[in-house]
Amino acid sequence: MAEGEIIFQVLDRSSLPLSYPVAVKIVLQGKGHRGDLDNSAGAILDALVGAGILLDDRLSCVSRLVAEHQPKGELGCWVEIEPMG
Repeated sequence: MAEGEIIFQVLDRSSLPLSYPVAVKIVLQGKGHRGDLDNSAGAILDALVGAGILLDDRLSCVSRLVAEHQPKGELGCWVEIEPMG
């Protein structure tokens, strides 16, 4: 379901998948998230690859990863991707 939601939200797919080094910031909002933050971040990266946003989630493509949990607010996930260098 995550891959479908990602594909639905990306309007311009002409430059995808991203293969150059990027920084990814993941913010999990709300109290409903469970498990380890690193497992959640890994699942989100896998969904970005599966949806064709990232070519891969190796260090050569994702050079910086920030993941955080903000318990306040509506349950959801926010992902920002920025080119590096």
